Amino acid sequence: MFRPLRYILDQTITTGHLNLIDADGRNYGFGDHSGATVIARIADSRTERHLALNPTLALGEAYMDGRLIVEQGTIYDFFELLAGNVDGIAVPRWMRAIERLRFATRRFRQFNPRSFRANWDTANRALRGTVLPHVGMLFGHVRGGFSPPTPDGVPAPTGQGSARPAADSRLYV
Repeated sequence: MFRPLRYILDQTITTGHLNLIDADGRNYGFGDHSGATVIARIADSRTERHLALNPTLALGEAYMDGRLIVEQGTIYDFFELLAGNVDGIAVPRWMRAIERLRFATRRFRQFNPRSFRANWDTANRALRGTVLPHVGMLFGHVRGGFSPPTPDGVPAPTGQGSARPAADSRLYV
């Protein structure tokens, strides 16, 4: 088993009973053997590294990808065991440093200029076609200004370039 992962589990799982089978088939026990036993298998060593370096993301991804298999108990039992043990533990300095580095480089890793341009263009087209005319009517940014509402709740026409929408497309706020 990846040594940092084993260290993390040794320090974290103090109550309950977790048997973890690593990618090589070796069985590791964690906890004080109280309560129901949860047995989980890690399919590959890459998953072990990911679990140690980014447990919040890797745990869910490994389970959904089938690289973390709960053999005895349910996934809920597994999470209950983890959640019951992480309360009040101190995170090691090296894990905090990794988390800070991950947070600092997140924008660079997620930036995709092509996607940005495509989404910006789509958003502009959508706003020009649907939202902006209605926003203008709501806040009086159309020709003719904004007049107080009539009894039916629609602004009264103010001469040329009326702010009043067509009868079938009234906005109710």
